[in-house]
Amino acid sequence: MSTESYEDAIKRLDELLSKNADLGNVAAAKIKKLTDELEELDSNKLDAVERTKSGFIHFKTNHFEKNPTLYNALAKSQSPKVLDFTNHFISFLSFYFSRLTFL
Repeated sequence: MSTESYEDAIKRLDELLSKNADLGNVAAAKIKKLTDELEELDSNKLDAVERTKSGFIHFKTNHFEKNPTLYNALAKSQSPKVLDFTNHFISFLSFYFSRLTFL
């Protein structure tokens, strides 16, 4: 494990980018990926209820709200032969997320 401090790493990155600005987009993409990974690690420390709540919020904002037509169609059109619970669950999620205003 590296003994380089956060400040040292940022300083080195700043120096590198000041010498070669073309690396800015590459650095931004890698920083975003690293941030996502760190957020995921941090979220793993949450208890099960908080993880479930944050998962619902993530799904609602990143998937359901961006394509409600798809999820409503799925809720209405799916009729699996096995484990019919899924259809009811999708209907429940559609209903739940469409009325979820306190989050």
